[in-house]
Amino acid sequence: MFLKQVSLPLACCVAMLAGCATPPAARVPWPATVVAIEEVKPVKPMAISYFYNITNGRPAGTCVLRIHVDSDGRAQKVDRLESSGHTNLDEAFVKAAWKAQYQPYVRDGQAIDVTVIAPFHAR
Repeated sequence: MFLKQVSLPLACCVAMLAGCATPPAARVPWPATVVAIEEVKPVKPMAISYFYNITNGRPAGTCVLRIHVDSDGRAQKVDRLESSGHTNLDEAFVKAAWKAQYQPYVRDGQAIDVTVIAPFHAR
């Protein structure tokens, strides 16, 4: 009897929270216009900082990101397309992509949202 009384309110709570599970940014589609990072260069150099084990040496590799840059030059979504092979390095690149201010992409005199494909290299 107690199980039935608890399970209905619990099921209602779970159902209501299920709609909150997907963040709003994930629902926004990626812009159809795809450009290279050279077309929406960051306004300032990106600061990349990450931890690594000095005995293993500094990690190297290339991480490719997909960045939704809006008409104001701000990142709205960042997605990793290819890993550098080092989780901490990938996370540093993603964090830098989120923080960066980009030059807005202009088409026909108007700034538009774009999808940017950007390789990040560490040597």
